Amino acid sequence: MSGLSPKQRAFIEAYLKEWNASEAARQAGYTGKANVVGPRLLANVSIQAAIEKRLSENKMSSNEVLSRLAEQARGEHGKYLLPSGTVNFAALIADGKGHLVKGIKQTRYGLDVDFYDAQAANIWTGKHLGLFKERIDITSGDERIGASAEEYHRSITALAEALRSIVSPTGAGPESPVEPAEPAAMDGAPQSSR
Repeated sequence: MSGLSPKQRAFIEAYLKEWNASEAARQAGYTGKANVVGPRLLANVSIQAAIEKRLSENKMSSNEVLSRLAEQARGEHGKYLLPSGTVNFAALIADGKGHLVKGIKQTRYGLDVDFYDAQAANIWTGKHLGLFKERIDITSGDERIGASAEEYHRSITALAEALRSIVSPTGAGPESPVEPAEPAAMDGAPQSSR
């Protein structure tokens, strides 16, 4: 943040805590209408660059997210549990594993430590790796449908041929006309009688 005044640096620090330019301008000690000064400071290219730099320093990479999920999924907090049923916080923090703890609260019996759910972490990791299908792709067979008209036509033709082979009578060729199916009645919808 070199080249910035102390007030500008104070504005950046306040903005990163408040996410409100007017309030950050007030906290940094700027005078005048904060709703004018704050946005003007935020439009400053040097201040924008300093904010972007600070944000990039603090953001988690996708590898870090996956690494933490993997630690949760493996139940790595188990090695910090003591036979007495307590947690060795000194070792947990020294090993940099504080992120495994979801919450701590004091009860009349002592500390109640809540760790992140290993099953939930396994599910999130599995979804990322594509292990679970929440939808079925019937249009492309898990292949990318291209954007060009030729690729689109080729994909639609392949789909039509696949459908024709499923609904055509046995022994009929691809030229057999496919009878349109009668529309299925929806639950609760009135049905007409023929």
